[in-house]
Amino acid sequence: MTQNEPCIDYFYSLKNVSFCAFHPRDHRYLGFITKHPTLQRFACHVFRGQDSTRPVAEAVG
Repeated sequence: MTQNEPCIDYFYSLKNVSFCAFHPRDHRYLGFITKHPTLQRFACHVFRGQDSTRPVAEAVG
């Protein structure tokens, strides 16, 4: 990321994360599912890290 690129941060409460895992063949990929706190809506988030995301997925549970 360069200084000219916008940085957007979002925060999710762990109680709203229903699933979190790393890709079995490429550990740089991380995905998790969140539930909206009041509505019956879910969202899937997928990211690619520079290094393995396995420690992050294992820390979230």
